[in-house]
Amino acid sequence: MDTVLLPTDLSRQSRMLMGCMPELSRFGIRKVILLYVDIEGVPMGEVVSRNLQDNVDRLRQEGYDAELSVVAGRSASDEILKAAKEHGVDTIIIPSSGKGRTTKLLVGSNSLSIMKKADVKVFLKRFIKGRGGDICEACPLTFRRTIVALPPWSRDNGFMDKVNDLIAKGGMEGVLLLNPISGKSMEYSHGVLMAAGDVHEMLGTEGYAAAEIPKGILEAINRESASLLILPGCLREPLRGLLRESPMGQIIHNTKASILIIPNQ
Repeated sequence: MDTVLLPTDLSRQSRMLMGCMPELSRFGIRKVILLYVDIEGVPMGEVVSRNLQDNVDRLRQEGYDAELSVVAGRSASDEILKAAKEHGVDTIIIPSSGKGRTTKLLVGSNSLSIMKKADVKVFLKRFIKGRGGDICEACPLTFRRTIVALPPWSRDNGFMDKVNDLIAKGGMEGVLLLNPISGKSMEYSHGVLMAAGDVHEMLGTEGYAAAEIPKGILEAINRESASLLILPGCLREPLRGLLRESPMGQIIHNTKASILIIPNQ
């Protein structure tokens, strides 16, 4: 992640995400485009302008090359996807909270649309609800335990190369490679980059039983108390219309882990 797009609506979750940017620098982020979508008919105002500039200044103080982009449009998701292409970013970062299917209201249709359509990586930073229902103020450690759900060998499309790059840049430890169909897994040896062929041979990830994937991944997240899940882009679509919701959608709505989606090349 060299250049990222950070959409903000100055909500509480957006402010909390700003507080996590020092931690997320482990992804190798250098440049941040802070994007504000001015929905047509809703004036931005002086207070909003000042808050946006304060956020840019904060990012710069944390060592990022940061700039502000303000665009107008009727659809936030469309403008975010458009801005990602115009600025040549490789990742879009969005916040979310909650668990269960009611989180469709919290994740929002805009975020779901971005996760389904983006041609670049999408990182959903999860914030957990406390006992009283409020979103926790603290930023959970994103890299405490990571699960990488592998695609079938025939649909790898450079997935493992991108995973290797992320792990190398972030110095990530505690990484588990998972075959979501069979449940077979193996620890990723820190500092030893693994060739895609070796991984698929050891875990046997040929085949694509999409209906079985969400259950296996969710069980692994709970068993490992994973804080981050890395998913291949091939899980974004239903299997030939047989599934009402994509495997990715089922996973998103039933886990508290943060999620990084790596699209197909």
